[in-house]
Amino acid sequence: MISIIYADDKVGLLRLGKQILEQNDEFSVDTCITIQESLEKIIHHTYDVIISGFSKPGIDGIALLRAVRERSSIPFIFLKSPDNREDLLEIFRSNADIFPWKEGDEESLFLILALKIRQLVQRNQPEISVSGLKSEVETLRHRGAMLRILNEIISEVNNAQTISDLLEKVLDKSIRLLNFDAGGIYFVDTDSRTAHIVHSQNLPSGFIAEVDDVSIDKEPYKTMFVRNQPLFIENYARVSPERSQKYGLCSIATLPLMAEGKAIGVLNIASFRRYLISDEEKETLISISRELGSAIGRLFAEEEKIKGAQNIRTLFQSIDDIIFVINLKGDIVAMNTAAEERLSYSKQELIGRSILTILDPEKREEALKFYDKLIDGTGKDNSIPIISKNGARIEVDTKITRGKWDDQDVLIGVSRDVTERRQFEEALQKSERQLNEAQHLAKTGSWELDIPANFLTWSEVIFEIFEIDPLQFGASYEAFLNAIHPDDQKAVDDAYSDSLQEKTPYQIEHRLLMPDGRIKYVQERCETKYDDSGKPLSSLGTVQDITELKETEKALRLSQEKYSKLFLSSPDAIIISDLDSGRIIEVNEAFSLNMEYTPDELNGKNTIELGIWGTKEERDKLISLIKKQGRVRGFETITHAKSGKRYFVSISAETIAIEGNRFLISTIRDITKRKQHEIALKESEEKYRNVVEQARDGIVIVQDLNLVFSNEAFARMTGYTIKDLTGLDFRTLFPPDKQEKIAEVIQNRLAGESLPGMYETTLLRSNNSEIPVEAIGAFITYHGAPADLIIIRDISERKRLEISLLEALQKLKILTGITRHDIINDLNIITVSLDLVLGMDMSPQQQEYITNALTAGETLKNTIEFTREYEDFGSLSSRWVHLASIVDAARSDVYLGEITVEISISLDIEIFADPIIQKVFSTLFDNSIRHGTTISAIRVKAQKQKKNLVIVYTDDGIGIEEKDKENIFKHGFGKNTGVGLYLVRELLSITGLKISETGKPGEGVRFEIVVPNGTFRFQKH
Repeated sequence: MISIIYADDKVGLLRLGKQILEQNDEFSVDTCITIQESLEKIIHHTYDVIISGFSKPGIDGIALLRAVRERSSIPFIFLKSPDNREDLLEIFRSNADIFPWKEGDEESLFLILALKIRQLVQRNQPEISVSGLKSEVETLRHRGAMLRILNEIISEVNNAQTISDLLEKVLDKSIRLLNFDAGGIYFVDTDSRTAHIVHSQNLPSGFIAEVDDVSIDKEPYKTMFVRNQPLFIENYARVSPERSQKYGLCSIATLPLMAEGKAIGVLNIASFRRYLISDEEKETLISISRELGSAIGRLFAEEEKIKGAQNIRTLFQSIDDIIFVINLKGDIVAMNTAAEERLSYSKQELIGRSILTILDPEKREEALKFYDKLIDGTGKDNSIPIISKNGARIEVDTKITRGKWDDQDVLIGVSRDVTERRQFEEALQKSERQLNEAQHLAKTGSWELDIPANFLTWSEVIFEIFEIDPLQFGASYEAFLNAIHPDDQKAVDDAYSDSLQEKTPYQIEHRLLMPDGRIKYVQERCETKYDDSGKPLSSLGTVQDITELKETEKALRLSQEKYSKLFLSSPDAIIISDLDSGRIIEVNEAFSLNMEYTPDELNGKNTIELGIWGTKEERDKLISLIKKQGRVRGFETITHAKSGKRYFVSISAETIAIEGNRFLISTIRDITKRKQHEIALKESEEKYRNVVEQARDGIVIVQDLNLVFSNEAFARMTGYTIKDLTGLDFRTLFPPDKQEKIAEVIQNRLAGESLPGMYETTLLRSNNSEIPVEAIGAFITYHGAPADLIIIRDISERKRLEISLLEALQKLKILTGITRHDIINDLNIITVSLDLVLGMDMSPQQQEYITNALTAGETLKNTIEFTREYEDFGSLSSRWVHLASIVDAARSDVYLGEITVEISISLDIEIFADPIIQKVFSTLFDNSIRHGTTISAIRVKAQKQKKNLVIVYTDDGIGIEEKDKENIFKHGFGKNTGVGLYLVRELLSITGLKISETGKPGEGVRFEIVVPNGTFRFQKH
């Protein structure tokens, strides 16, 4: 096969040449319309011949020849002689050929050109056999005959003015020149997928009737109409014996008529005389069918063009937009009716004038610049206003295209009045803004998927929800799936696939996995549109960010679970009932237990009918408060259990909505014990109020050093009224020298310090007289604030009695001293006399009696002397004494010799006791010296144990036997008077102190004296 590149600037001639040269499969033709395109193909492909038909100035083919000759000596044919001698000489020197071309009979010229090409190619071949040449000549001669026939038919094709004339002449020539007898031509009806005979010659009418209307999708017609292949039946009897015999048909050639790549009909040629169809005839028939198909297509196109032109003219005049046709100089060459009507100009007034005539003068400069862009092809649209004849300014959007009008290059401008459109656009923009704002507020975006194109469009909000950069998004269904949480991708894909298969909308919730690991929840809805055949076209959907809703649901679910647990496990009774009727909806276990009903006995029943409420009026009162206030807290009433047991309860209630209905949820707390306590407290308060009011002692409450309460007895004691006393500074009721001490005592007690329970002072009455009083105080809370409760007793009478008692005691002391002196004197006389008698001669028995009498006298003397030491006991009142000083003074009362004494007592410790307590420690020191035997050291210390103070006395003597630890405190036990330790215990017990011996025998004594809380203190000195 000979490979040809054919370059020409005449597109129509290129197509015709390619068609003619390739009709017998000897030549392969590539076409080009520019020199650059030709050079690119020559560089990348190998060709046997180059044909150049360039004729325009600057592209005459000489440049192409020069470029080719730099690379190879391939045969080069010019279809036109050059206009100057220099180009002709260059063609000659370059060994190129010229084929003289004449306008008019292009088909014949291309056939002759084919011979020229063949000769050039053969000339380039080094050897050609003689036999081959003869065969080639014979073939050329035969093909020449076919070409002449084809050329004649092509002439008929080119000269035909109508389709009917074309069909008649081509069919007649084909039958006659190719020695056939009959034929027919089919046209295809694409709507019905059938073909009909539109022209026939010499075919029997019966045969035409049988084959006039055929389906192009059935064999054998499908071969021509669908597969676009020719069908040659050389022995028709083998294919259709009946028709062959009936109509005398021997052979039939059926060839598709092609136009623009599809079969528009079929050419049938039949013979009643011969069976064989030569290859040349087949090739000629194929060429005829090609030419005929192209011609039919051309005539159809011309008819459509004429109709189109008529339609365009009609459309041109009927379009409501303003249309101007402008030549490249800017002059108006045509305008439509709308332009005349809108601008109030006639065609005669504007045609031939510059378009600038009707444009806004203020925009003239802009118009000129835009016109230049139109000429160089860079401008298309503008919005320069148009001025009508009456001066009205018309805002327009003008679209301008280049085209042809009456065979001249023009610019066609379509100007549309955009007033309404701009209003609509503004409204649309506003609507889009509102939609976008609404989507932002609702956190809902919209999307659309073009299914055939797999192109996905997202709204701005979806990009924000998915947190994806629009510039980096793939805009496909796959890209959308990739943005979904990996664990949810299959579920979403399945939901969408099922929706397409079932043709139903779908809704699904799924997760999004953010780049930083966060999880979002979205709800997606989708609906798909389908064509008439059920094929999906597009899917429309929305995506709503429901992350907050999910979190709220989770919190609500947890809250509900928490509420359910609280409801069921609450120790308080809880009931949900109908607000108006009181019908029970649900109760918790505590309510059932308290009311002594099972849940089944309660649910659905009425609280009034069950008798839970004391009276209906009580519930009505609660419901009234609920409706008025919305809620109630601490509503106290009485409820009744199934057994009739009454409960005092406190109800807190409010309304709740369940499925649109209002219900009452009530928390009921059993306050029966509290009520009983309140009643008891009330009775107690009443009782103690009577006690306070009837008490003979004064009772006051002091708060911030002011009297806030006083009873009648205190008022009588002071000479004031209760009204006068209330709010009075408590200190003013005492002499000036006592006031600071009173304030200190009260403040120390309020500060929590331990103080003696009772103390004496002097009260100042309203008449400035003073009375001795005894006071005892206690810390209390009064009206929510700390206060001091003080009971004050008038001890004037007691003080008088004490003075009388002291006087009597003093007299008794004098009498006792005189008596003791006289007894001791007489006892000394007796003792001396007995000593003298003991020195006389007497019997042993007499000596024993005298000795016993002396011993008894000595004991009696010691006893009388002991009473001297304790004669002041009880004569002085108990007071705060310095413990370390007392012990140290007691040590000085006895002679210790070489015995060491260690006193480890804080100097800050004071105890409340009779001053004679010094004798306690003197007695302990004396006993250690008398009975310790091996004693060398004594130690006294004081230490805090829990709330008490413990004074520990120890020595390193022989100690006390276990059996004697309690006996030593009994009267008469011991070697001397037998009353020392007995009086020690008794003396201590008077002021609440206790003593015990806890030492180990052989390791010394250990006496522990316990001073109870309130009778000791730490006082800085």
